[in-house]
This record gives sequence, C-alpha cells and structure tokens, in this order.
Amino acid sequence: NYFRQPNSQATGAATKGILTAQLAAAESRLPQDETLEAVAKRLDALINAEAEFKGLRDQISIEMTPEGLRIHLMEKDDSLFFDIGSATLKPAIRGLLGLIARVAGRLPNEVAIEGHTDSRPYQGGLRDYSNWELSADRANSARRAMEESGLRPRQATRVVGYADHRLLEPESPRDAKNRR
Repeated sequence: NYFRQPNSQATGAATKGILTAQLAAAESRLPQDETLEAVAKRLDALINAEAEFKGLRDQISIEMTPEGLRIHLMEKDDSLFFDIGSATLKPAIRGLLGLIARVAGRLPNEVAIEGHTDSRPYQGGLRDYSNWELSADRANSARRAMEESGLRPRQATRVVGYADHRLLEPESPRDAKNRR
C-alpha cells in the first residue's frame, strides 16, 4: 500500500488500533501547523517506540516527495499484510494503519491510498478477478481501516489499484516488495 496526499502537502496513514498511553500522549502533542518533515520524524519515532511494530520496521519507508509525505508499506515473503489472494487485512497491518491514520487525521492534508501487486498472476479462481481488482480491493480495505481509526470524513480523496504496473522492483517483478 502506498499513501500520499495529492495536494502540495501530502500525508499517508498506517497503524493498528490501540496505542500505549505513552504513544497516545505523544500523538496528542502533534501541532496542527507542524511541517510534514517534522510529522515524518514524529511518525517514525511513534512506530519505532511500539514493540508491536518491531517486526515491520524494515517494511516501512517514510519519505518526502514533491507531492508531500509518502509512506510505503512493503510486504516480505515471510510477512504478509494480507492472506494470499485476499483483501482482508491482518491484525499487525491494521494496527499500523490505525497509527498512521490517527497522525494523518490531525493534519489538514488529503490522503491518497494506492494498492500494488507483484507480477504473479492472481490464482484465486474467481472469473474476471485479477491483480487489478485485488490491488484496488486491498487499497479500499486500507482506506476503511484508516477511516475507522482516525482519518477525518472525506480526508481520503483517492483510492487506486495499480496491479503490477508501477513496480518498486521492476528488475524483480515477483519480488514481495512490489506488493505495497
């Protein structure tokens, strides 16, 4: 999954559900006029402080782009965010999306959510269901989880599924990092 805001100030969102009292207190100090660079650092600190996300840290990339703040959540072969061929979020990624949503929900920026697959053909057995539908369904699952966890109403302004058309690792089209 890929999160960004289409305005010149963009923000992404991703965490689970319940934060410790320490993290909740840190979130409550988030100023409305904080720069996106400072938000990126604060979000990184919040993620690193939570033991629940220890196994996911190498799968999270937070960076500034011309569009704004971009958060990549990249899968690994041994750590799936979804069951293979499914758009149902696993608990760890739901928690991470919740954390990101609570931080993003305090900002004035819009949020765009993108789903990407690797080039492995969808094998789910459903007729007329492909990586296109899977990537869009996963992006929508992420949007729903984020809206339940802290995004403001109508803050998510774009949800897109790209299938395998914007690979993060184009030289390795079946690499798990392409699933984001």
